[in-house]
Amino acid sequence: MAATTVPMMDIPQLEKTILKMAQDCLTIAEQYRDKRLQGTATDEDAETFVDNSVALETLVKLAYDNESGMTTETRMLLLGIESQEVQLLLPLREG
Repeated sequence: MAATTVPMMDIPQLEKTILKMAQDCLTIAEQYRDKRLQGTATDEDAETFVDNSVALETLVKLAYDNESGMTTETRMLLLGIESQEVQLLLPLREG
């Protein structure tokens, strides 16, 4: 499951940056999942994953705040990224 790119035509620059950061966190989660499934994940990989997972959670909190000032489009995209992370990590919970 590759991270999807986000269409960002009419999104304010700050929101574009937040979405890019969230996508980067999702990519790191995907890389960690792959390494764990292959049995090649290191302690450093795990630490990087946790740090990025916390960062993504922090960014997504903005999407749940109706008064964050974010556009509805960006909020929905962040929630989609959160959902993608949950889905891509499912194999780690099942194993």
